[in-house]
Amino acid sequence: MKTSDYLIKNPNNFSLADYASRVDLGTSKSNLRKSMKEDAKLIRDLAHKLYGESKRSLLIVLQGMDTSGKDSTTEAIF
Repeated sequence: MKTSDYLIKNPNNFSLADYASRVDLGTSKSNLRKSMKEDAKLIRDLAHKLYGESKRSLLIVLQGMDTSGKDSTTEAIF
């Protein structure tokens, strides 16, 4: 997965429907847990930079069925 696939290149012509809502990571749960911890640290660091800059906003969309892990994801990241 490349983060560049999720960057909004033209905010004036943005549609959420243009972005995939599901990604197949094709890896083990232990690798996903490790990756989640690394990603959470990266998100935390970037959030501090955004807060300090005070010029931009960040929208994170979590989509999933009941019991898909949205609550634990939110808790782990924020």
